Amino acid sequence: MVGNDTLEDLVAKKLGIKTYLVTDNLIDHGKSSHDADFEGRLEDFLNYARTLPKIKD
Repeated sequence: MVGNDTLEDLVAKKLGIKTYLVTDNLIDHGKSSHDADFEGRLEDFLNYARTLPKIKD
């Protein structure tokens, strides 16, 4: 899950989904009970995504 909302996006971690918190235009609801697996600017996410394995057709 990639998102910028500490409440609505990071809750995906409860389902076992890896989370990436984008800090550009961050919507911070205060102390979240969920920590992001990864965190950075949108540009950082793009660089991270480019390192992921390709999906075969």
